[in-house]
Amino acid sequence: MAVACGDAVSFECSTDGQCEDGVCVSPGFCAFPTEDCDSDLQFGEHSSSDLAGTCVPMQDGTSTSTSGDAEPDESTSTGEPPDSESSGSDTLAADDDGSSSTGAMPIDCTEWWDLAWASRRPLEAHGETLTEALVDFPVPVPLDDAMLPTGDIADLRFVGDGCTELAHGVEMSPDGDALVAWVRWPEVGPRPTTIHVYYDNPDASPNPNGPGVWDNDFRAVWHLSTAADATGAHGLTTGEVLSDVGQLGMAQRFDGIDDAIQSTAAPSLAFDDVTAMSISGWVRVDGLPMPLNDRVIDKSESTQSQWGFAVSTQVNDSMLLEIDFNRGGEGGEYRAQTVGANLELGTWHHFGVSYDPPQDAVIVVNGMTYPVDVLAAAGDPLSDADTPITLGAAPYSSNRFLDGAIDELRLSTVARSADWHVAEYLAGTGSLITVGDEETVPQ
Repeated sequence: MAVACGDAVSFECSTDGQCEDGVCVSPGFCAFPTEDCDSDLQFGEHSSSDLAGTCVPMQDGTSTSTSGDAEPDESTSTGEPPDSESSGSDTLAADDDGSSSTGAMPIDCTEWWDLAWASRRPLEAHGETLTEALVDFPVPVPLDDAMLPTGDIADLRFVGDGCTELAHGVEMSPDGDALVAWVRWPEVGPRPTTIHVYYDNPDASPNPNGPGVWDNDFRAVWHLSTAADATGAHGLTTGEVLSDVGQLGMAQRFDGIDDAIQSTAAPSLAFDDVTAMSISGWVRVDGLPMPLNDRVIDKSESTQSQWGFAVSTQVNDSMLLEIDFNRGGEGGEYRAQTVGANLELGTWHHFGVSYDPPQDAVIVVNGMTYPVDVLAAAGDPLSDADTPITLGAAPYSSNRFLDGAIDELRLSTVARSADWHVAEYLAGTGSLITVGDEETVPQ
């Protein structure tokens, strides 16, 4: 810190750095902390003769300028940066010239978002294998003891570009334990991007904004640690299935005999009215399908369905598992199957399916795009509005139950790109983000 006031009788400052243990205040002199003044600041001995030793006037709740001619900007004592979304927290705003709007230590939000939060860590997303930048991409951040020193999620805040709070939601276990924080990352791609997670503020109020993580193109998002839909729209009836350790947090285990989960039929879960769709998730197959095809998700009325869709684990001629996707089934408009995407039993696999009519499908398994065989295509599907979504089984069959587990199942009404599915795979394996060392609030 530079010495503010040297041997000169009067010393004029322009920045806080010129004031040792003090701040530079209007009209351009150093002031120092004191309990004898209402403003908690007293002009130093090297201020002008009429100000030296006197109290710095209160600023009526607005920021104290560091320059005699500077006008306060539009920041307020609530700490919301101009033209940014409200964070719902007690953020300390900073004027353009670096002053604080509360009389506390002057600091710019790009240096530290809010002084009430004592700790933070940088989080860098870098998808080296991606070829495009994905905007507003949901990224999972595992929550461990280092990031939750008190075990309380109320003070978690994720901040981008130094000043903007990002939407996040926390996946909880049935026992109420925090598992994963899902963050709406501004951009994920081949270029590294960094945000910060702030924590360690015992006075913080909960700031639940989980649904904001998922854009309007998501029709349903099931973390499957509980029956809740992260978009807040479509919960599940859990039935007899059991919780299991998932790829991310908790998952649901299906016994291959009679286990299934359903979401009630609803017009908002109808897909016959959309021109494109995507399905993605994690699946672990513990036993070979019987007879040859078991369901991950199904929204159709029969094996010859004329509406709805299904994603299955399919045994090919070599008794190797592959991913099978159909929309409308054999009597409907589209059916596709991966070629060469062999799934190992007892291992978690990520799959992503995107359909963009008339006959364009993408299937990505474990971050790799595979050739797709079109097995049937005919006509347009009928309405599936009255058909429930079933996980781990076909609602009309008694022999297509999944022996395995499902985690992080998502439905979208757009055709996600192959890169989107690759990024989901990277995020699920923990290779998309790097967590940096802890940093503490500036003193």
